[in-house]
Amino acid sequence: MKKNDQIAELHFIKNEKRENKEFKKGYLLSSGPVPEKKVIYVIPQLDEKGECIPIPPKDIDTYQRDYEGKKNQIETIDKEFYRLPREGEIKPIFYTFLATKLYFGFTPSLRLFYEKSIYAGLSAEQKEIGIDYAKSLFGYSHEKESYKSRLSFMDAELKFDKGQTTKNVSLILGGPKPTSYLDYLKGEKGKAVSYNQDFELRGIKQYWLKKEVEKGNKEDNEKVITKFWPYNIGNVFNGEIRFSNLTKEELGLLLWGLFLEKGSNQNIGKGKSYGYGQIKVRLTQLQILNQDALYGSDSLCMKPYQDETSQKDVYISGIKEELSRLLGREIMKEPRIKDFFMMKNAGSIPSNERTKYMELQEYQPRVTNLVCLPGVKDVVEGNAAVAQKDGKKDSGNKWKNDRSKKNKDSQENNRKQNGKKNDNANKANSRDRGYSSGGNVGTSMGDLLKGFEVGQSFF
Repeated sequence: MKKNDQIAELHFIKNEKRENKEFKKGYLLSSGPVPEKKVIYVIPQLDEKGECIPIPPKDIDTYQRDYEGKKNQIETIDKEFYRLPREGEIKPIFYTFLATKLYFGFTPSLRLFYEKSIYAGLSAEQKEIGIDYAKSLFGYSHEKESYKSRLSFMDAELKFDKGQTTKNVSLILGGPKPTSYLDYLKGEKGKAVSYNQDFELRGIKQYWLKKEVEKGNKEDNEKVITKFWPYNIGNVFNGEIRFSNLTKEELGLLLWGLFLEKGSNQNIGKGKSYGYGQIKVRLTQLQILNQDALYGSDSLCMKPYQDETSQKDVYISGIKEELSRLLGREIMKEPRIKDFFMMKNAGSIPSNERTKYMELQEYQPRVTNLVCLPGVKDVVEGNAAVAQKDGKKDSGNKWKNDRSKKNKDSQENNRKQNGKKNDNANKANSRDRGYSSGGNVGTSMGDLLKGFEVGQSFF
């Protein structure tokens, strides 16, 4: 057997002193180069007369999605090892039944499912199938129906060129990981919970504005590095958004989502978590088609557009009033709206130390003590340490008291040993129930206002 062989057919050699023993063919299996492994597994040859254990197609699809998501981070030699067998191919696998559910994989440390999916944490508004402002403006596509977007975003062209940076930037751009339950889930009174308990999603993923860009940690593995060429400060781009058949409220929401509140900045593109992509949006012109002038005149109309640039704030005030009416209270006092604008306020940006990527040595104590991330207000006001300390006091007891006897001896113990969960299974479950995040991080105003039904009067 070669040094890098991972699965090799093994023929047991007959021993003259044990002639009465039955010898069988099998496989010698390890998850890496054999000389470097402490444990090697002997897999018996396939028993073609044995009873088959069917694997549900949904579980196979879940495994494949997980594999596709992480295969670029797997060493080349291991990609074949973790790949599902092709048609007619036979590969040894590990499996176990836990709470009547089958788990399988190519190593003994299997990924285990939590009892609930991400869908269980959605609000009632998000679960309800209807046409909200986000769907109305941007459109949607379901299996049985679809609705075309009424917005068209043209390319933004460079107007004032301050040039690019002289060299590319190499950063590790980590995405949201649903397995970080301490970051994305909350229980009663904000206590720490897992997907095995009753929980809510903490909110919409946002990126903090930065006072200055961060360099990031060095990484030798090219597979996890993203390279890009950012523009220098001072570049100006001109773009155009075309819209059709919007209500006054929808136009107001579009404008509010672009220009935000006074003193607010947007952050777009790659590297947002390190401070790149911070921009300010300005309105140069707002024109609305005057259909009466275009179609209601006996003479040829050469200027059918009406200049509404000065009415920007009027439209924005209109959508605020409408949302306040639907909500039953002032929209600017809504916690998720307050947090959003607190993070977009260019005049009160927290120090990079409060909003930097967490190191592994910082995260592990949080897992041990079940400490949730501090809220937006705590970070802005510098109370992050206090928030973590308060959360640490009794969240551990809450965790222990809420666990069921069923999970105490099986799923919870296995979860602690493996520390893993199948993220893509939750995504698949969400899609089955008619909800999908689209695979993108929700950083816009539209994500915050899901669930508000649109008005009916067009202009």
